[in-house]
Amino acid sequence: MKILYMILITFNILVNIHAQTYIYWTDADDNVIRRANISSRIVETIIYSQNTPRGITIDYEHGRLYFADGEHNSITGSFLNGDEVEYINDVTEPIDVCLDKRSGFIYYSDVTEGTISRINTSGTQNKVIISNQEKPSFLDLDIVNNHIYYATKHGDISIIYRSDLDGSNIKEIINENGYIVGIAVDAYNKKLYWLNRKTSKVLSSNLDGSDKIDIADASPVCISIELDNINGILYWCEKDNSRIQMVNTDGTGFSTFLDNINIPGSIAIDIKNYCARAVEVFDTTFITVTDTLLIDVTFTGTDNIDYLNTIKVYPNPAKDYIVIDLGENFTKISKYEVSIIDETGKTIYNSEFNKRVLKIKVDDFIKAGLFFIQIKNDVGKLITVKKLVLE
Repeated sequence: MKILYMILITFNILVNIHAQTYIYWTDADDNVIRRANISSRIVETIIYSQNTPRGITIDYEHGRLYFADGEHNSITGSFLNGDEVEYINDVTEPIDVCLDKRSGFIYYSDVTEGTISRINTSGTQNKVIISNQEKPSFLDLDIVNNHIYYATKHGDISIIYRSDLDGSNIKEIINENGYIVGIAVDAYNKKLYWLNRKTSKVLSSNLDGSDKIDIADASPVCISIELDNINGILYWCEKDNSRIQMVNTDGTGFSTFLDNINIPGSIAIDIKNYCARAVEVFDTTFITVTDTLLIDVTFTGTDNIDYLNTIKVYPNPAKDYIVIDLGENFTKISKYEVSIIDETGKTIYNSEFNKRVLKIKVDDFIKAGLFFIQIKNDVGKLITVKKLVLE
């Protein structure tokens, strides 16, 4: 018998707001870290007197930021407002950092030592996972498939590699002329994005490196790319033009997000108020559920009024059927979609919100394993993800 287990995650999402959401960036010229509210675009300096701050990453769940500290040769952390700066470990020449929020590991590159390492946010369990690399620099994580992507420089050639999170199974993904100075992974849409400073381009491909295309033009001194995959927007810094640029992932909507901001370096987004990287926000404790799984989501309907739906998934455990009750306001959001995705990314169930109760046979799940319930809005943007394990 197949038994359904669920990881309980309940969080409210306002689809169309950016309140108190910030873009953070480092400035190695002024030796500071700054942030700007993504809606008001008001800039504030939060950390001073940091010589050569480099890559930066945000842990919005715990209200922390971490950055590659060139002055102290350390991975350094603080609260999101810049309070209580602390040095986590010693690094010869750190360049970039990224965070696996499930495990609490910070991954970082060391260009001088030619290594990529990981360390717990508490400063323990420091370990080199990849060594003997040629100038490793920018990196990002694919939490869905448990991969790390990182860029290296070989003379006039840059290469993006992919490995497992433990550093095994290294594979070359992208090989091109120029200098790759930023990587962003969209695991759900199976896309890889990067900046090439020599060609002055924002580029994308599938996660395996196939179907490479140009997305937008950038400056010759572009650096660091960040993805908001709820709204489908890429952000990057241009140090020579003193600005942060933005473009939709399909290449439309190119514009300047901020200008006249001195010399911005690496960039990160605090997405605590809308789950842009939804897969990274979950409790990794697996439990057997005997009650109904409740998913509280606030939707903006076609009449521009917000509606709160409590979506129910039951019974738990499931023997014959999974029932998804979309809530009393489902008619207000009739163009929204619910999907069930298996761990390979294959959609095994998809339906618009055309009726309140959806009944799905457990036998439709061909095999036991990991699954995701995804909910998208009327323009196909991912709103929330729930994780299922079928045994």
